[in-house]
Amino acid sequence: MTKRNVKARRYGFTLIELLVVIAIIALLIGILLPALAKARRQAKFMQCGTQLRSVHQSMYTYAESNRERYPYPTKNDEWKEWSEETVGESNHQWNSTGNIMSILLYNKFFEPHMAVDPSEMNATITADANYDYNPDSSKTDDKWDRSFEAGNIEGDGSNPGDISNVSYFMMMLTGNRLKTEWSSSSMNGNYVVLSDRGPKDGKRENPHRICYLLHGTQKLWSGNLVMNDNSVARFTERTSIPTAMEWSRQEDPNFVPDGIYFTNESGQNTPDNIFKGDSAGRGGLEGMDIMLGFFTRQLDDSQNPYAKYDPQLQED
Repeated sequence: MTKRNVKARRYGFTLIELLVVIAIIALLIGILLPALAKARRQAKFMQCGTQLRSVHQSMYTYAESNRERYPYPTKNDEWKEWSEETVGESNHQWNSTGNIMSILLYNKFFEPHMAVDPSEMNATITADANYDYNPDSSKTDDKWDRSFEAGNIEGDGSNPGDISNVSYFMMMLTGNRLKTEWSSSSMNGNYVVLSDRGPKDGKRENPHRICYLLHGTQKLWSGNLVMNDNSVARFTERTSIPTAMEWSRQEDPNFVPDGIYFTNESGQNTPDNIFKGDSAGRGGLEGMDIMLGFFTRQLDDSQNPYAKYDPQLQED
């Protein structure tokens, strides 16, 4: 009996040994979990870039059957020469981000969930599970579900009915940008047509917003940019204000990617804040710059754009 008891004690664990094992396991979990979380965030970021690229590829596919033009709701059934096109409220009232995305969905170029960032944290932005592929077309020859929403959010999005079915920003369809860049023939590798959601008006006045937390941090925005040649670039906002002379005209340089410029009224290349209208209202140069956002309707920016259209650039 004594020998068996000694042998049993020899193969057992003491309380101290168990505590040491538990401590080692806890330490390993503490080391591995952040690495796993980082890997998961990186995977979602890459998936987001793939989705954005797929949306842009669908625009290319659409353009193949539409005179090399991306979806343009008010012109789908009455194409005119773009050089003769007038710009005004009547022509742009239907050219919302939601309608453009909805045309692509109706043609089944991608599924509704592809319009929502896999890292989306805003509960008011959700995939449209009930997209209508058989809408009433009695008023137009072109079909798409006009209930599909993009950027229909007010305040913090807590009011009933304040929802959006799109996470991503799109270029504004007015001015010179419409004529030169809303086309598959552009192939401009320095012009952004789609992007992750960014801060309102390209300013850092409200960090800690949800758009910062999608792929960046509470204090540093990061996201995917899709150029018009279908390339995808990752851009992280600048942390220091450049001092070079070429930046003298840019008041908000934080959201100006390298190599992205627009031509100002003096004919000079000026760094372009991609979330802000930099060239609106400047003679014949309006709409030369990149301007990304949620557009509930898109109007003429040859005058004061902030009085003429309601972009609802949503930073939440």
